[in-house]
Amino acid sequence: MKTLNISNQIIRIGFFNVNPPFVWLKSNQTDYYNVDGIESKIINLMQQNYGFKIEWFITNERYGNKKKKVFCSGLFEFFFKKKIDMAIGGISQTKNRIDVVDFLESHDQDRLTFAITDMDNRLGLHQTYNFDLLWKPFMFEVWMILLSMFVLFGLFDQFRLKLFKRKKFNNKNDYLIWINLSLLFKVTYYRLNKINTSIKICSIIWTLSSIVINNVYIGQLHSLMTLPSERTGIITIDEFAHACSMGQILPILIKNSAVITTLSQSNIQSFQMIYQQARLIPDRETALKSQYLHIVSILLNDHHHHHHHQDNRLLHIAPDTIGSSFYSIITAIPVRKSFPFRKTFGKL
Repeated sequence: MKTLNISNQIIRIGFFNVNPPFVWLKSNQTDYYNVDGIESKIINLMQQNYGFKIEWFITNERYGNKKKKVFCSGLFEFFFKKKIDMAIGGISQTKNRIDVVDFLESHDQDRLTFAITDMDNRLGLHQTYNFDLLWKPFMFEVWMILLSMFVLFGLFDQFRLKLFKRKKFNNKNDYLIWINLSLLFKVTYYRLNKINTSIKICSIIWTLSSIVINNVYIGQLHSLMTLPSERTGIITIDEFAHACSMGQILPILIKNSAVITTLSQSNIQSFQMIYQQARLIPDRETALKSQYLHIVSILLNDHHHHHHHQDNRLLHIAPDTIGSSFYSIITAIPVRKSFPFRKTFGKL
């Protein structure tokens, strides 16, 4: 139900192009009717309910830098100069921004963590294979059952010798335990046509079982070697900070970001250690091309352990735990101060 009709109103909305999943242009042209993304859909829903018209403003900079309590670039410069009423682009709430704008109700929660480029064996990030990997395809119980089977084959051989009152077989290859061991490892047994019928039946049944065992084992082993295993390197902020202090890695922070403010003003020792060793870079794109460690904001629903980037480097993202997160980020749509429809739009 429409509770408000503002069809005669023009709402000026600013955005930064290419910031998925929140906003992007469908084409390379500045055709504002092709704006897409999560927050674009939220704006479209508001427009359908309240009937206002949209005037788009685009900026080549993200959110803007604040100098002497004044934003001098980006979307928040538009707010400061009263050029826009709202902005979209996955904008998080920070103290500096709340001083300049109001926010609608939050619609997403991110978590700030760190990512590590796959650059150095000493960090324990490279996947290595040990001999114990050969045991992992089967559980302990399965290995014990296989061992028990060969013990039974050996006992059956002893029973055959006593039954025929012999000390040993004429050919050592006629022992059932040797026959079935050969079949398990897919070694051809050439004397199969010379053994008695009961042993043939037992060997045929074991051959079929061996095919299943081999296929399951090889499939599981290939999976273990193909899929990335859980790494044992840096997985917490404290480990990250320790590696920074030891000079093993160099953290990278984005200039004039809320992360720098948080780390520099925090009383947490690990935060201070990271900040003191950090190198500042202009934007996240530069960070992703870097060969060092850096801090990035990762969506909770996209918190994978491994990401690939344009140069095909593997980027290890810290696991989704409290110990690997700096703080939570609340994402909402900012509106200018004294925006008359803030409460109405917020309810939607």
